[in-house]
Amino acid sequence: MAGDRGIETAKITYDDIDSEAFVAWPANASTPCPAVLVGHAWAGRNQSAIDSAMALADRGLIGIAMDVYGEAKLGTTADACAALMQPLLDDRGELARRLLVAFEMATQVKGVDSDRIGVMGYCFGGLCALDLARCCPQLKAAISFHGLLEPPPATNFESFRAPVLILHGHDDPLVHETHVHDIYRELSAADVDWQFHHFGGVVHGFTNPAAEDYQSGIVYNERAAARAWRLAMGFLDEVL
Repeated sequence: MAGDRGIETAKITYDDIDSEAFVAWPANASTPCPAVLVGHAWAGRNQSAIDSAMALADRGLIGIAMDVYGEAKLGTTADACAALMQPLLDDRGELARRLLVAFEMATQVKGVDSDRIGVMGYCFGGLCALDLARCCPQLKAAISFHGLLEPPPATNFESFRAPVLILHGHDDPLVHETHVHDIYRELSAADVDWQFHHFGGVVHGFTNPAAEDYQSGIVYNERAAARAWRLAMGFLDEVL
């Protein structure tokens, strides 16, 4: 079907949990394009993830918003979102399996240059982006926007190979400082091209215009969101 701005869009069902990806193709693309998987936040593959896929298509990339939970499930309350996310945080091996299936799906999407696939994600999706980079040697780029940084059990994963960009609110209360230093060490040990950008005075969820939970430290920051997007797009331009 035709999307806004001349972009072609479709929903693609894949894998054994009936995941439903949203795909956006650039307008008038005539040759294979790089693709970027989009990892959703804890609510599921919602409009925000779809908007990111569309924004990627505007830049000449194929944007693919993953459905990690399956069946396009969405949480509408904090408790419901946590109930969807927590089982996969508790079983990072199962999460990795779902992410690898999503990557394989992306290689089969019409128009995708299968040698140029990256991933980016927000909050829980940022963790997904990093976990996919840990277990998929074919991946070419990984970007985390205010992602959860807790490392997985080492036995479930290999090592980073793709270039990595982490965009982090320095005052994010959901990310323990030890996890920041853990990923510094992990990325350095992997000897990959990595960047970690701290945004001073910024907390969790800073790219989400609807985030205004000051008590929990989940608050939109327009300037940091714009800076992070520019950094991410420049990174993709360079590595994809």
